[in-house]
Amino acid sequence: MILESAITVLDQFWSKVMKKIIVTALLLSGLNAEIPYIVEKKCKQGNTTDCYNIALMYLRGEGVPQSTYKSSKFFKVACEKGEPKDVSMKACYELGFIYYIGNEHGLKQNYDYAVKQFSKVCDGGNSQGCYQLGLMYQNGEGVKKNVATAKEYFGKSCKLGYDDGCKDHEKLDRSR
Repeated sequence: MILESAITVLDQFWSKVMKKIIVTALLLSGLNAEIPYIVEKKCKQGNTTDCYNIALMYLRGEGVPQSTYKSSKFFKVACEKGEPKDVSMKACYELGFIYYIGNEHGLKQNYDYAVKQFSKVCDGGNSQGCYQLGLMYQNGEGVKKNVATAKEYFGKSCKLGYDDGCKDHEKLDRSR
């Protein structure tokens, strides 16, 4: 209960960076058993950032048993909330990537769903989402193969600052 009160105070008064530093210190101090419970509870109370954080914890197996399935559920909640936009867009990207790859733990590869998520984040200005769409169009994964469209998405990714997008855009330029 003391830990939960401390995190509530951190939410209200401290920057995200300080909160991450303190939570990391608490995890390392041996109080880590309570952290996932508190973060998940705050997610269920509507905190998008905590939904994203608990999703990452499940994805990486940090303080909880690793579960891509549970991770995807929390990423979906954070993605659908839409605010704050930066957190929501990161959640949508991660959700798309999970379905792009698929895994052996009950989540099948679903290119259609991945395209939907990557399109959403690319439209929102996420360079990696644009890059993933470029790859999917280049390889015909979940969409009809279209090198011109792939080049457009690589170009957009590049304009948004993603180096791999620039490299792949240049490669397609040279191959024509």
